Amino acid sequence: MRPRMSESEYREWRIWKQTRDHGEDRNVLIIGDPHEPFCLEGYPEFCKEQAVKYGCNIIVHIGDHVDNHKNASLLHGIPAVSLISNYL
Repeated sequence: MRPRMSESEYREWRIWKQTRDHGEDRNVLIIGDPHEPFCLEGYPEFCKEQAVKYGCNIIVHIGDHVDNHKNASLLHGIPAVSLISNYL
């Protein structure tokens, strides 16, 4: 484990980081798998609140935005491709 930086090391690191980032801090909000339209109630609002709270200027969305498999299983009478048949 690395020991804590001294004040001078921290100042040098901040200068290096600002130069690397072109003077801009990068706060990243990572949003995972909402699976719309079956998203957890309040999740989008929570994500927006966190972005504002932490001043996020980069947002990365990982995972599935839409739950197409679940949607397909709800559409009775309409032929839908299953996950297994996608691999066959």
